[in-house]
Amino acid sequence: MKILAIVADIYPEKLGGAEVHFVEVAKRITSKVESLLIPRVSYPHLPNLSGLFFILFATPVMIYNAVKYRPDLIWATLDFPQAQVGALVKLFTGRPLYITSQNPLLGEEELVGIGGQGVTFLVSLAFRQADVVAAVSSYSAAQAKRLGAKKVIVIPNGVDLDKFL
Repeated sequence: MKILAIVADIYPEKLGGAEVHFVEVAKRITSKVESLLIPRVSYPHLPNLSGLFFILFATPVMIYNAVKYRPDLIWATLDFPQAQVGALVKLFTGRPLYITSQNPLLGEEELVGIGGQGVTFLVSLAFRQADVVAAVSSYSAAQAKRLGAKKVIVIPNGVDLDKFL
């Protein structure tokens, strides 16, 4: 299996929870798949606009890589902005889309007014395109379903509890 991972930033000095999760999964998955492609994307990091710039700059890079390498799966590592890029790549290539969902309502919860509602709308558009949304909590799963995700699974913080309990 070949996987195209859509990741915004992986800087060792700025690893948050989602990034640490991705790095750990990436380390483990490489022994189980043919290839894990993680294209680098350069984009402007402007306050309140970084997500939109990532979508604008990453979409052509990811489509190019999807056409060139023909992955079996597109993996968007967050609800926003990676999921929107993944949805566009899926529309262009027809490849299945898997989204890791930390908090689908992050935009509404952290941004005031139309900005937050706009992010939630974009998350909803991406979720409707997803073949699977993997939520880290039952809260995130319920919100993903409310926002239009067709198939949602819960993997608490990326850990399959059935394997450990």
